[in-house]
Amino acid sequence: MNFPADGGGSPQLRMDPALAESVHQTFQTMAADLQGHSTSISSARTDIVAGAGEFSSALSAEATIFSTGWSDGLDVLSTSAGLIAHNTNQLSLDLTKVDRGGSIDISIVPQVKVP
Repeated sequence: MNFPADGGGSPQLRMDPALAESVHQTFQTMAADLQGHSTSISSARTDIVAGAGEFSSALSAEATIFSTGWSDGLDVLSTSAGLIAHNTNQLSLDLTKVDRGGSIDISIVPQVKVP
């Protein structure tokens, strides 16, 4: 647990900086690797269709659908891994504010409309 720098307040739950860096690097590497595989699927599709010879016209549409599906999926995974990498240990949790039960008064304040 980390305590606020001013010595006051409640403890905050945060990941150890060394562990956070390891997680960050792992997901950053994963994001880059997945992006690289997406590119290689597109080039493999071209090679497969070219290698089909006289059957290339019959194979082309399906090969495009197949490669597009995999490329899109890998792009989503790459983006997700990058988001995890960049958001690792960016938030902290104040344990005293997690479960305050009925002690919080939620009042509805009427909105004033300006003409």
